[in-house]
Amino acid sequence: MPEYKLLIIIQKDPLGEGIGGMHTFIKGLVKHLPDDFKIELVGITTDKTKRPVGKWQKIKFSNKNINFFPVLYRENQNKSSRIPLSFQFSLSLLRYRPRIPLKDRILEFHRVEPAFLFRNSKNIKVVFIHGNVGELYNPFSEIKWHNMPWLYFQLEKMVMPGITRVYVVSQAGLDFYRKRYKNSKDKFSFLPTWVDKDIFYPLKSGKDKENELKKFQISSQDKILLFAGRLVGSKNPLLLIDSFRKIYDGDKKVKLLIVGDGGLKRKILDRIDEHGLQEKVILLGILSQDRLSKLMRACDLFVLTSACE
Repeated sequence: MPEYKLLIIIQKDPLGEGIGGMHTFIKGLVKHLPDDFKIELVGITTDKTKRPVGKWQKIKFSNKNINFFPVLYRENQNKSSRIPLSFQFSLSLLRYRPRIPLKDRILEFHRVEPAFLFRNSKNIKVVFIHGNVGELYNPFSEIKWHNMPWLYFQLEKMVMPGITRVYVVSQAGLDFYRKRYKNSKDKFSFLPTWVDKDIFYPLKSGKDKENELKKFQISSQDKILLFAGRLVGSKNPLLLIDSFRKIYDGDKKVKLLIVGDGGLKRKILDRIDEHGLQEKVILLGILSQDRLSKLMRACDLFVLTSACE
């Protein structure tokens, strides 16, 4: 049986706490890859003792044994900084590139910036675009390229000719690309997001719901709304709080649980105080995928106030 060598280059620590679609996507992808794929992952580390920078190591990820090479240390991979993580990652990638084997590898990217460094390589190259790049023009966008989209698209224009396939998880994003790259539109495909039914499935009984909520010290008598995502402008969490306040005005037996973290956390807490919802809105921080799935099973409604989804 032939062995395919897949080199995934992604600005994530696969074993670190991660939020957002990119982290979930990569876990699902690795889990479901056929056994004849040899997987290598170049990323970042959130534990420089267990996973030191600049050292190839074997790790267990999504029930697969893979080779992992971190090129950058970040204490918290979910927290934004003044210098974008994509830029820091790309600079570190450039430094360690001589130690990354490319021969016979399929290269997989999840951002355009690191792909730029490999634009002249002859490898098969695949890019996954997690969202609609047209949202760079959205006033709610917190992506740093939002301030100079022209520069991003210039960079992208240099990368795309060397890419074999591009998969876009947003139909609007796919339409944007096919219109932008009319002469090569067939290389762009829509890839819908999926649900891992081994992790996400409904509860079998009301008793199960009660037991799950007890773990979070929440009464099953309440109607439980759940939001899970990054606390950033594009997810519009302040609209979430304002909307919940109107729901609470009409029904006092309702609670809102917020799973996630991000730069707007302080403003969210201030808005909760402003509306007097301290007992009704609970911020749970970042939860593991397993724990989040259990919480989802126990809640009544999932709420999304995203400005771009």
